[in-house]
Amino acid sequence: MNVGKVSFSNYRVNYSSKVKENNTSFQGSKRKLVTDGFKIGSALSASALFMLAQKDVKDPEKIIDEFYANENSRFKKAKFNLYRFSEKEKYEINKRMGDIELYPKAFSAIINAKNEDKTYRFNAQESMLMFDDAGEQIEKHLEIFKQIINAKDKDNAYRFSTKDCAALMGQADLLKAYPKTFEAILSTKELNTEDCMNLVLTAGEAIQEFPFILDEALQEVPKDSDNYGKQLVQTLKRLYLELTDKQQRELKKQREMAEIAARLAQEEKTPTKANARVKARQAAMEEWNQKTGWVDADKFFEKVENSVSESKPLVLESGDVIPQKMQKAIDTNIMLTPKKAMAVINARYENLQPMFSEKECCEIISELDSYKAPADLKYLRKVSDGKPFFNSEQCKELLKIEPFTRKFIMDKFMNPPRECSADEIVEIAKNTLSTNDFWFSFRELIELKDENGNYKYTVRECIEKSKPEINQ
Repeated sequence: MNVGKVSFSNYRVNYSSKVKENNTSFQGSKRKLVTDGFKIGSALSASALFMLAQKDVKDPEKIIDEFYANENSRFKKAKFNLYRFSEKEKYEINKRMGDIELYPKAFSAIINAKNEDKTYRFNAQESMLMFDDAGEQIEKHLEIFKQIINAKDKDNAYRFSTKDCAALMGQADLLKAYPKTFEAILSTKELNTEDCMNLVLTAGEAIQEFPFILDEALQEVPKDSDNYGKQLVQTLKRLYLELTDKQQRELKKQREMAEIAARLAQEEKTPTKANARVKARQAAMEEWNQKTGWVDADKFFEKVENSVSESKPLVLESGDVIPQKMQKAIDTNIMLTPKKAMAVINARYENLQPMFSEKECCEIISELDSYKAPADLKYLRKVSDGKPFFNSEQCKELLKIEPFTRKFIMDKFMNPPRECSADEIVEIAKNTLSTNDFWFSFRELIELKDENGNYKYTVRECIEKSKPEINQ
């Protein structure tokens, strides 16, 4: 029996008072033992109590159990059925009840999970480890959790350990987003947990978009080969690149042909003006590219791929070196969503100035999931008095807002009657997401006028007055 130290600090003992027989469960020699124990000091470990009990009591564990049972009685009654746990285990769980009640469905699912023979899947220690590592994700994705813990290997044994289950649940959002990839993970029983993680992170979108490439990869890689999982992931990446490269080449060819046809048709009507406009546009773009150190998407993608495959630092045109962790995140996001990454690099203002520098592109692509619809630049492209209306930092903030909300705010506040500055629009957009009450309060204040017909408050005052009290 492993008995740890537990504090008696909650006890208040009056040594001079007589203990009534009907108010204690410690009778005879046991009662004397516990009373003597209290006299030793106001704080005594459960393990010390056990050692003292060995001399006088045949079953000292019962004293320890009674100690923990007494401690447990001081806690609020748990909403969960903890009958299968020992008093000590219940005590450890009760101490964590504040955290547990944040994700009650997750905790209930963990402690009630059973094996096929109706025994419980996780003991107390495993249950708490699972809850600490993946409680929030289990609360959100209970069905995915059940599928993972019930998955079997080729020998019909449970495939994933407690640690493995927690690790996979850490990627539950991606497993939810890529159901075909999740199905592949469960059905391909030769993959270990690390292989499964690599599969969803590096090839999840590929399998979801083109499910047939998984069958091709499975046929290419023998199941008895060394590093089966790694070879399978590498094969999937190669097949996906070959497929997307082919599609992109075909799409690029079609676009080029369409552009040529449109240009020729236009030149037949006004050949001199058309050529002049094309040349002026190209010259303006080249001038901005030189000023800002802009790098086109194909060249940037190639730089990232080479730096990762050759294990070299990613060096920008400016000479800046990108940290390895960011470098890996950029490579992963380019693999998962190349079109979204390309939209960030190609983003330009109306005057053809690149919206983001190469370094800013790296920062955005490394956290690409935080940015919404980067190709939707209708309002962000605006130029006022020869300068971009929004600077690059403001564009980054606005691209984190959902497209519908972003469009609504810009439609309303970039035009009469209440035109706002770039800073004010960014602040409105950011605070709109802070609480459901903000927008209703702000909308009333922004439209208030005084007796002269002038707006009663500045935009900044409306924002401050509408902020939640916690932010004031």
